[in-house]
Amino acid sequence: MATTNGRDWIFTHAFSQSSFKTYGKNGLARWDTKDVRSFKSRMSFIVEAFGERIADEIKPSEIDTWLGAHDWAPATKNRYKSVP
Repeated sequence: MATTNGRDWIFTHAFSQSSFKTYGKNGLARWDTKDVRSFKSRMSFIVEAFGERIADEIKPSEIDTWLGAHDWAPATKNRYKSVP
């Protein structure tokens, strides 16, 4: 599926053997301009934690543990969960 929407691109490639850091860089290149600032901000924190890991090996429980380690409001945690 050829698309210019960053979210669609990342979801389409969600189970490859690339690192999470690679997803962030490739997805950013295809993201809508209005979303770039939010994406960069959130992705920088996520890449810091999971950057060199193989993306399909990151378990949901690990993400929940990582989110739980931050003193963020529930709405903020949900926004981080929405970053593909």
